[in-house]
Amino acid sequence: MRRNLIIILGVLLLTLTTHAFAQTGAPLVAFTNYSGQVIIASGDGAFRWIVSNPGEALTASLGYTWSPDGSRLFMAVGAGGETSLRVAEPASQTVREFARISGAATGGEWLDNNRVIISANGAISAYHDNGT
Repeated sequence: MRRNLIIILGVLLLTLTTHAFAQTGAPLVAFTNYSGQVIIASGDGAFRWIVSNPGEALTASLGYTWSPDGSRLFMAVGAGGETSLRVAEPASQTVREFARISGAATGGEWLDNNRVIISANGAISAYHDNGT
């Protein structure tokens, strides 16, 4: 009985969180915890990294997605009336902001391993993450 309850609770927790899997089959998953922070973890539990800062909120219309090669995670975070576009690299545990935009935005899809397409203020732009 107790085992069944634990399994049911586990399934409920999975359905209540948003998650994105690395597309290359790498054993990493990105998800948000109960307070909205983005976390990257390995499937075996050996690696866990809290990527976003406490109190930061993801921009719902952009969210977060893995790069096509699965090595980086794009995420969009609200930052004082603007949206901070960031890339997280689990291998080095670094996060870089590569652009800030204002106004309503949608998209957040990778065009290739270095460019993310965003539609903001009626214009579509491909933001290039040059790694600097």
